[in-house]
Amino acid sequence: MRTITFLIVIILISFINLKAQHTFPLHIGDKWIYWNYPNYYDEYSIDSDTVMDNGKLYFNLQGILYRQEGDSVYTFDHALNDEYLIFDFSADSGDTVTNLQFGQGDTLRIILINRFNDGENFGVKGDIYTYYISETGLSDGNYSVTVMDGLGIIHRNSTWYDEYLHGAIINNTEYGNVNSVKNKNKSNYNFKLNQNYPNPFNPNTIIEFTLNEPSKVNIKVYDILGNLITTLLDDYRNAGLHKLEFNGKNLSSGIYFYTINVNGKIKTKSMVLQK
Repeated sequence: MRTITFLIVIILISFINLKAQHTFPLHIGDKWIYWNYPNYYDEYSIDSDTVMDNGKLYFNLQGILYRQEGDSVYTFDHALNDEYLIFDFSADSGDTVTNLQFGQGDTLRIILINRFNDGENFGVKGDIYTYYISETGLSDGNYSVTVMDGLGIIHRNSTWYDEYLHGAIINNTEYGNVNSVKNKNKSNYNFKLNQNYPNPFNPNTIIEFTLNEPSKVNIKVYDILGNLITTLLDDYRNAGLHKLEFNGKNLSSGIYFYTINVNGKIKTKSMVLQK
């Protein structure tokens, strides 16, 4: 009986460890290089850690304080003098991760709009999560952040920027192109996803993408709650520029997302249907 109980405990511990393997990298010295079309690069790094008033340890990533506990990643907000959940790796598509009400009508809402379980970047395989962050009354507005298990943030998109991970140093291991100037013009992505036009649209809009080589392409459209609206494409396409038309005549006004998946690499952009 004791042997059976012991085995059950071992199995449960193994299962818990398996479920807790989602990692948002947080080590002093970690560095990420992002590429913003056509040739702009930006660098972010963790240079220190600190214990805040709540007694918890945070890592300082260019002024943003992060910590991970299990499958939850928290950030510390100085205005609140407290933390809030920013990324939740146990959430399902459509789940609201955070919904905060600030003073004077300001709000913060974070929704997991897409979860993909078989992604790959720089030879790293893992789950990919895209979060939509809406900050009403705050300066950053609305934007999306894509996080990959083990690599951290791999894509950020808003009206003002569209950044993709170009390379990283995580726990002393280098991924992609970090310091090699001669490789700066090489991107980890062999495709490009353009912003739809017109945007806002009613009811039709065009989605363009470019492939550097023949590939199987999957393009899906989601609503703000992560519900799949339609699959626009799931087939092989030759290299070159391609166009798809999306019709939203049967949909309500609002924000929608279109996601392209090429060989496990994902890009997401938002679009606005305005009737």
